[in-house]
Amino acid sequence: MDKQDKISIRMNGKETLIPREDEKAIEEVVTSQEEQAATAEVYEYEHSEQKKVIKPEAWKKHPYYKKKKRKKKLSSPVKNIVVSVIGALLLGLLLGFILLRMFVGITESDGAATENPVAYTGGTDTGNAESVTTDGGSAIKLPTVEAYVVQAGYFTSREKAEEWSQNYIEKGYPTVVWEREGDVFLFTGLARSYEAANEKASPLLKDDLQTYVKPWKVTATEKVNVKGAEPLSGFADLFYSTIDGKETTEEWNQLAVRLPENETFNELKAAIKSLSKSNSSSQKDVLLLKIWKSYENILKK
Repeated sequence: MDKQDKISIRMNGKETLIPREDEKAIEEVVTSQEEQAATAEVYEYEHSEQKKVIKPEAWKKHPYYKKKKRKKKLSSPVKNIVVSVIGALLLGLLLGFILLRMFVGITESDGAATENPVAYTGGTDTGNAESVTTDGGSAIKLPTVEAYVVQAGYFTSREKAEEWSQNYIEKGYPTVVWEREGDVFLFTGLARSYEAANEKASPLLKDDLQTYVKPWKVTATEKVNVKGAEPLSGFADLFYSTIDGKETTEEWNQLAVRLPENETFNELKAAIKSLSKSNSSSQKDVLLLKIWKSYENILKK
């Protein structure tokens, strides 16, 4: 068979001769060429087509896009001013509270002005003591004793109260420190009524000394199981008579004699002895306050 009876086909740069009678081989060659052409077109398309990229500016146009809000920060000078103002307010509140507790005594009412004295009308609170028999001996029920006091200060420790009292002592006003349930009070006078107590406080105000008039009382106790406390049954009447200005020196001395010689009553007996020797009205007020405080201490036994 010569070359004229064959078909020359070039594939991949190489010439190939195929007989004209072999139609099947010719069809395979044509199909292979078409596949190669299609593959080349796909390859060219994939590498020529650029991928679509969404630019950041396009995101902002999206309906669900939300712009982040930036928090505004205070500038340094403004921030310093705000911190300083808040600190000053807190410090002022703290100092005000301390001064209020020191000079005023916020624990009780200031006692609205009244002309009526603190009365005692008998009964279990202000009458004579009642005897109660117990297995351990005789216990008595002592009455409540109350009056108005001239307060010179309120403190958190006895040392501070004694230090502050020098301001009053230097100007001729004696004082007494009274401790109760962790609080420390400084008193300089007492009276049966609010009006009378204010009159006693007036000279101190003229001398630029802080004062505060308020009601004060030693509450009755159900029973005092202290041996030898029976003479205190008449304490309330004797206390009120002394405040009213009556001469009660002899009665106080008799009370002191009737009290037992022991540690429980030593403080009360010493205060009674000092009261009997005093001639100053202001000094008598302070000594009577000491007697009253000793009475409270006995009730706590």
